[in-house]
Amino acid sequence: MATPLWKALILEHRLPTKYKQTIRNIKQLPNMYKACRKANRDHQNQEQKNKPKVLLDYSLKNYGRYIFACSRVFRLAGYDVSVLLNCKLSIIHPFPKKLRCFYDLGPIDKNIFKEPVNILYKPPKSPEDYLYLTSEKNPEFLDKGWKDIIGFNFEKEKYSNPKIKKHMQAFPSKKEDSMMMNIFMYPTRYLSEGYNEIKDLRNNKRQIRAGFIGKTDASVYHKRPTKKLQSRVEIIESIKKNIKNLKIMDSEKQLEEKNRFILNNEDFRVDEKRWLQTLSKMDFFLCPSGESPLCHNLIESMAVGTIPITDHPEYYSPALEDMKNCIVFDKKNMIEKINKVLNMDQNQIEKIKKDVIDYYDSYLEPKSWVDYVFKELRL
Repeated sequence: MATPLWKALILEHRLPTKYKQTIRNIKQLPNMYKACRKANRDHQNQEQKNKPKVLLDYSLKNYGRYIFACSRVFRLAGYDVSVLLNCKLSIIHPFPKKLRCFYDLGPIDKNIFKEPVNILYKPPKSPEDYLYLTSEKNPEFLDKGWKDIIGFNFEKEKYSNPKIKKHMQAFPSKKEDSMMMNIFMYPTRYLSEGYNEIKDLRNNKRQIRAGFIGKTDASVYHKRPTKKLQSRVEIIESIKKNIKNLKIMDSEKQLEEKNRFILNNEDFRVDEKRWLQTLSKMDFFLCPSGESPLCHNLIESMAVGTIPITDHPEYYSPALEDMKNCIVFDKKNMIEKINKVLNMDQNQIEKIKKDVIDYYDSYLEPKSWVDYVFKELRL
């Protein structure tokens, strides 16, 4: 139920957590609006003539990280990107439409305004010039006469709308003109210094054979993303019990030491600015699912030439292949596969690494990804 504004403006220290969040969101509105105007000005100052146009419909806030990643990827691929702020508000308030559109933007979504993009509040005047990307769950503006429409769905439920002919799914689908939507890097990685150093990072000396660094909070990662897959907590606990000479990290200095397999202490975090550099110090990186059977770290690992160890190769397009561009495990053979990795010949590692880099450059690098989507969906 929507939160009335008058409740949100009561003294903050007396409010429940959800109302405190409401106040924080209200306080950020002016700065968000300024950032949006700057993004629009920067967009106008850049040469956009003759660039193909794409419009990303921000219709569901839970898709925010994908909208930002899509925005970044299409820009890197040479597109003129527009974002339609078509938010579904969770608060009743009297702010002007242009201001209230920012209320429900999440922390990741705000990165949209760090780049020159065209922010719209209603469909453009010449829709026939735009490729339109929208949510399949709650599609709007389908009758505007777009150049083409792609519906995307990152949920297990299957949505169907006869007006949407092309589909990108986060889960395997048998729909005609449908393809798996490869998850991107974690959105802010595209803004990091490491992103521009990817090709150099591929040549880094690898001191660590394999490892995992990430969140393992049992309150979040105890659930299995699907019936087939283990939870992240189950995977990490099994490794702790069964892998010998395991190193638990509590300092970035340990990344410079030679190790067989590393895990991070739950309280230890690698600085985000150095995340891609960190991945490039390992031959292999364990990529367990999080809350869904998708893993940003898998894409990031492949970008820097680190071989992913995964239990969900079919969730990428094209599907990853065991011992070619990844190492595939399941519940029964996980420890066996990890031990195989720890004892693998260096020549074989280099061969797989080459195929990992080829896969990333062919299907996950922004321009290649856009070309692949157009080919698969016959756009």
